[in-house]
Amino acid sequence: MSSDEADTPRSHNPTKPPAAKKQRVPRVGLACDRCRKRKIKCNGTIGGEKCVYCVQLGSTCEYKHAMQKFQVGYVKALENQILRLNSVLRRLHPDDDFSSEVGASLTEDNWDTEGFINEGDPSSADQAPSLFVSTQTSTAPPPRAQPLVKAEEASDVEGDEAMKLSDLTDEFQHLTLRTYLGPHSSGALLDTALNITFERTGARLSQSDLSRFGRPIFWRFNSWEYLTNRVSLDFPPPDLFRSLVDLYFEHQNLYMPILHRPTFERHLAARVYDTDISFGFLVMQVCANGARYSDDPRVLLPGAGTQSAGWKWFDQVRGHSSMHNGTSRLFDLQSISLATVYLMGCSAIQAAWVWCGHGIRLAQDVGAHKKKTYSAVPNAVDEQFKRAFWVLVSLDKHLSASMARPCATTDENFDLDFPIACDDEYWEHPDLSHAFRQPEGLPSRLDVFVHYLKLYTTVSKGINLIFASPKGRALLGAEDGRWEQPTVADLDSRLNTWTDNVPTHLRWDPGGIDDVSLLQSAHLWSRFHSMQITLHRPFIAPRAGTPKGVTEELGFPSWSICLSAARSTVRIIECIESRFPGRLFPLMHKPVYEAGMMLFLGIWGSKKFGVAPRVEEDLQGIYSCERFLETLETRIHPAGRHRDVIKALLSLVDVPVSSQSGVQKRSLDDYHADGGFPAESTQDSSGTLASLDDWFAGAQYGSMQPSLQHLFGSITDPANGEGAGGADIMNGIPDPLFAPVGSEPYGTEHSLPLQGWDMGNTVPYNFENGSNSIFDA
Repeated sequence: MSSDEADTPRSHNPTKPPAAKKQRVPRVGLACDRCRKRKIKCNGTIGGEKCVYCVQLGSTCEYKHAMQKFQVGYVKALENQILRLNSVLRRLHPDDDFSSEVGASLTEDNWDTEGFINEGDPSSADQAPSLFVSTQTSTAPPPRAQPLVKAEEASDVEGDEAMKLSDLTDEFQHLTLRTYLGPHSSGALLDTALNITFERTGARLSQSDLSRFGRPIFWRFNSWEYLTNRVSLDFPPPDLFRSLVDLYFEHQNLYMPILHRPTFERHLAARVYDTDISFGFLVMQVCANGARYSDDPRVLLPGAGTQSAGWKWFDQVRGHSSMHNGTSRLFDLQSISLATVYLMGCSAIQAAWVWCGHGIRLAQDVGAHKKKTYSAVPNAVDEQFKRAFWVLVSLDKHLSASMARPCATTDENFDLDFPIACDDEYWEHPDLSHAFRQPEGLPSRLDVFVHYLKLYTTVSKGINLIFASPKGRALLGAEDGRWEQPTVADLDSRLNTWTDNVPTHLRWDPGGIDDVSLLQSAHLWSRFHSMQITLHRPFIAPRAGTPKGVTEELGFPSWSICLSAARSTVRIIECIESRFPGRLFPLMHKPVYEAGMMLFLGIWGSKKFGVAPRVEEDLQGIYSCERFLETLETRIHPAGRHRDVIKALLSLVDVPVSSQSGVQKRSLDDYHADGGFPAESTQDSSGTLASLDDWFAGAQYGSMQPSLQHLFGSITDPANGEGAGGADIMNGIPDPLFAPVGSEPYGTEHSLPLQGWDMGNTVPYNFENGSNSIFDA
């Protein structure tokens, strides 16, 4: 077939009678709007019964666009596009004939003859099912699978480029694309087999060529595996609805920007939640989270307290979401992110850890963790996927560290870039070259989230070493007594670099006039100080297998750094309480609780190190923490538990303080003037709290048990009924602040001091490039 024949309609051959035109059978009825969009058969009638598809979705049959005709110009543009596609196809496959798949050349005379028109579903025509693309029939609603990505065919750096997350539009959502597969998956064996076949036989087969051997029943999703039951969502009244959305973006999206507000608002205005159940679930989560900051009594459950705010909307998602079917869309990932944040304020915080891990798995299923699945040019879909994935990663690290559990993913398993530091309103521009450009001189509100992520990634490798089990450290080549000091010094250097790069508007300035910058700065630095405490606490008291000399080198600096971080946190919360009285801050209860606990240890630990305690100042700080938690506990369940523990310990604080009278008092300035580490006190430590070592080892926890039982009742292990000992009464897991030093109290990710101590001037481990690094192997 020549080029001319392909590009122009074939002229009528006078020697041949014209093809007999098929008598077209008029349609009995028109397809409803949804069936027209899905290109499936519709058995509904205008003004009569609903079609099967709309019945399954629980929606009404509408015929608004049934009689709409395309303009002549639009049809002409389609014709020109088809001609260009034919030309490209001929250049790529000059010797192949695709007429069996797309039909013979089309002319004005033969377009309506048999074989050119198919009144049914185009996807059900005489074509073989693809290995990895299956069309949905009208017998079952398609699974909600928005943009999934093609499997890698060779490796992360070679082979065909993975399908971009932004390539698929709503027009392709009736297709179920294969999910992301790693470079060494079993699916990669197919590529190897095809290559060998070509080398041996000369026959070049593609995966689509093999599809003719596939039996449809095994290459399509089973309808019963997907959400088919009718879900009726009960949205808030319009006035409350608008209020909850605004409260969410004002109080929560400010620190953890899961949603792009202009896109979300457009979907709301178009009432996408009426036709897309996944977006409806996302809206429910926004309402649930926004309700935490609302004083409207309608956000509460009837007869329940203020902690039930938002539950009526969160509960509508549980057990009904299509996200549990193994396929995911952008809406699903955003919904899971919001659900995780909401559950972190509920009594069963471990549920948040499970939901977050599930979200990470769904993100990996579509390849959202790989840079190659994103387009080179920024676009709204890509950026929303990146935001959703990074939020899930940050929440997973936070929860895993709090609960001493492993993370669902590690930094080695993803390579995508950080979200673009560009405010929502500057994402879109008529000139694409100006899209995603933050105006020069205007700080981005997304900077706080990006630098929060950088803080984690800066120290993640070293933190993995510090909190690894003895077996894990042995696998990394770390020997007890030789890795502690250089590791701490290296991480301290990395954090100093991080702090130097924090932009001016996020540096802590209690007198700042910009409220948003002050709030974001408080969020960032409170998290930073919390990470300091978690990191240095293990080095205050002797660790199992650590030589005594190392403990003496690190003990006092670590104790001092933790105490300084706690006091800094107190100053932050006192400032924001003064500027924003009664305001609820998401995810702040843990940093405040840890700060209060460290101030207790500052009072009691001064005896061990021979340092003059600042009892009055630290007690005022503890009371500030207690008041801050009192505000949070009205809506955040764990905050109430934290506050109860602090109040219990306040009743005991006079015991260790009164026993300080025989100790030589020293200040931190005295320590620096002496240029050395103070010797441990030789005074008798047989009081109620025997010593700081015993406090960290949990030996004295039993002596306080009667007081705690008096406040909270019996603390028992629900599994065997025995005393929980060091169990965390906040969430039923071992509390790191009461856990034995030799145990593994925390997860993977936490941080270091703003300014480091001289750890003996040792050569630091360089976790990436240095010859002294244990990660070089």
